[in-house]
Amino acid sequence: MTSRANSVLTSAREAASLAADGLVDAAERFYLERGLPPTFHLSPATVPPGLDALLAGRRYTREKPSEVWTAEACLVESRSRSGSTPGDLLLRPEPDSAWFDCAFDDPPDRRPIHEGIVGRIDRPRLFASVRLDDAAIACGLGVSDTGWTGIYAMATRPDHRGRGLATRILHALARWADEHGDTRLYLQVLAENPARRLYRRRGFALAYPYHYRVRRT
Repeated sequence: MTSRANSVLTSAREAASLAADGLVDAAERFYLERGLPPTFHLSPATVPPGLDALLAGRRYTREKPSEVWTAEACLVESRSRSGSTPGDLLLRPEPDSAWFDCAFDDPPDRRPIHEGIVGRIDRPRLFASVRLDDAAIACGLGVSDTGWTGIYAMATRPDHRGRGLATRILHALARWADEHGDTRLYLQVLAENPARRLYRRRGFALAYPYHYRVRRT
């Protein structure tokens, strides 16, 4: 289960129609009826502001501290020009099996979940990958939306890291964003992910942190 796709994202309208305890009760019923652990996405925009403390008091654990980073597309493009790297760069509007193998590395029974999520993206999109012997050894996804391009599914296979492949993918996605008139980029990354150093060097800066509250019992 992916946390972003399966978590409660609260809004001001929801908070106005339900007291905080009522909101949590309704969400818990929804999750438990489906055999899933109740999960809330919490950020500086969370409404009501005291929801994090309320969930902690109801035995929800804090999980997956993460961050949103943003950048000017032209800055990332200029800072991610790199020299020669292994493999061929492949840019497509649709994913193939090799791209999914790199992006998610799923067991066969979970592949349809990510295929379904990706297939429902209804915005302009670019699936980028570096191929070596028909296998994708690095990949990323850009999705264009009203002046911004979101960058998702950045991954490099462990035995090919440290060769500039992620930088090559970032350059391709930033250039594509610029060509589509998107001046800004954003991405989401786990707070402990070493890739944050790469993103900073290429022009990204922290916009805000977020985390999840999950009730496991």
